[in-house]
Amino acid sequence: MAHCTGLGMAQSLSFFSSLRKSDSDENDDSANACAICLETMKGELATLSCGHVFHYTCVKRALTGRPACPVCRRKASPRSAIRLYLFVEARQKRSCKCKHRSHSNRQACREEARHNVLARSASELPERMKKMRVELDRINEIQRMTSSHSFQLENELARRQQQQEQTMRQIQHVQRELDRANVKLKRLQHIATLSYSQCREAKHANVEFKSKVQTAADRLRELMRGCRRSCCPGCSTKGAEMKRVVQELAASSGSGSCCTRHVRRGGITDVAERLAWHPYHPGSCRNV
Repeated sequence: MAHCTGLGMAQSLSFFSSLRKSDSDENDDSANACAICLETMKGELATLSCGHVFHYTCVKRALTGRPACPVCRRKASPRSAIRLYLFVEARQKRSCKCKHRSHSNRQACREEARHNVLARSASELPERMKKMRVELDRINEIQRMTSSHSFQLENELARRQQQQEQTMRQIQHVQRELDRANVKLKRLQHIATLSYSQCREAKHANVEFKSKVQTAADRLRELMRGCRRSCCPGCSTKGAEMKRVVQELAASSGSGSCCTRHVRRGGITDVAERLAWHPYHPGSCRNV
């Protein structure tokens, strides 16, 4: 029995007709289910102005969160929910027997469906196993190729490291050779500098020596001219010998023989001294 008025009374009749229809339909389990909680319609129920029926607590909670019918989305409020008071114990007792009879049928259907699923799975199992083997072979091949490539990379890395170490050793050896060459070059440069200095000093000494030789030769020529003028004709032989001695002294650069009987003691610096004691010096001729 339902206490409702106006449009709600007319629209809620569809709910009762659905209850009667669901009693005759043994395979429809969701005909009397609440659209909000999906539980069986029992206990306190409520309907909206659109005619849809729900549990009273479910519809109050749903309208509090969103003011619209959960089924048709028509505007509604918690106050617009109309409570329904139904007596369905007798109908439930009548439907209990039908449910008991249909339970075995549903159980058999479930078993058959489960058997069909298992049979289909068993028939598909070899194909799935084949695909899994192919996939496993592919994975093994990829792993083998990866391992081979990794091994090659490790060998290449070791070879590059050896080359790097060898190159470093060569660089160190070249660096040592370069250091030794630099030391030798500096030593040679120092020797060259000293040699250049010594060469310049030798050139300067040679110039000075030539100047001294030329001066001594000029003095000796002057002395020879004086000897010729002061010597008698009998001393011409001795004069020729002295001329030869003077020419040798002018051409020489060091100590050497003055004649067959005399040896120069110190070079050009003592020529005047030797001429002073020479027996054929001007003023010493015995025939004058």
